[in-house]
Amino acid sequence: WITAGRGGRVLVDPEEIRIGETPEDAADIAAAFVNTTDGDLLIEAERRIRVLAEVARDAGPLTLATTNTAAGPGDGISIEAPLSVVGDLRLTSAGDIVQADGARIAASTLFAESRSGQVRLEATGNVIGALDGGFAAGRFAIASSRRLGVDAAIRAGDIALTSADALVLNAPLVASGEVALVATGSEGIAQAATGAGIDAPRLRAEAPIGAVALDGAGNAVGTLGDSEAARKDRAPAWLIGHRRAGRTRASSARHIHVRNHGRTVDVRVRPVGERVCLGDRL
Repeated sequence: WITAGRGGRVLVDPEEIRIGETPEDAADIAAAFVNTTDGDLLIEAERRIRVLAEVARDAGPLTLATTNTAAGPGDGISIEAPLSVVGDLRLTSAGDIVQADGARIAASTLFAESRSGQVRLEATGNVIGALDGGFAAGRFAIASSRRLGVDAAIRAGDIALTSADALVLNAPLVASGEVALVATGSEGIAQAATGAGIDAPRLRAEAPIGAVALDGAGNAVGTLGDSEAARKDRAPAWLIGHRRAGRTRASSARHIHVRNHGRTVDVRVRPVGERVCLGDRL
């Protein structure tokens, strides 16, 4: 069944919804309808939502949600065609939230929550401006071809954020496993001075032509894994946690700078060709 209110709210609640070019049964929605319905558009199914035709929505925010409290095989949200929203895109499910190759996502802000599965939105060509928080019981992985900001807290088993430009942390990242941050643009990876701490047993950061500056308050990192950044010609100031760290690649111009557990901790730095090895805490 479908109800549409003045604000553009649409609720559809079969077990599965398919968004396609031409509806084939009562549970299908035409992409043109999604594109043109004004206001906040909410589409709900019990277990599965599949985007099978290109959506290019400029009429307001879009939420795709499944209402199941537990996920079975195949449950979740599957983006199988390009999905573009001018404004906010929210994806919530108990199951996995995934996208196919070529099914790029474009959104000003994205919120994604998988209550018992994974969020894997890593297709080439995604254009995501900011993450308005997120959650995954397993892995939470997002890739964007533009500057990517984290504006609200993300919690997951593992967190992987990748930007082809810059990565800016303005809110906390909390993981029970690894946090992996990659920014391939010249601005590298940055962190707000307060309110954006990283809490994880392991951190990996890569900025091949930029700096990694994770020197805000509130970081609680167990180990620095294999990481990469440009570095200063002179030995940089390396600040990292209380266990033996991994290997870190260094190249030419800038540096990796991490403040951990609210303290500055010196570590031994030894250049090895293009590599820098971090020793035990002094």
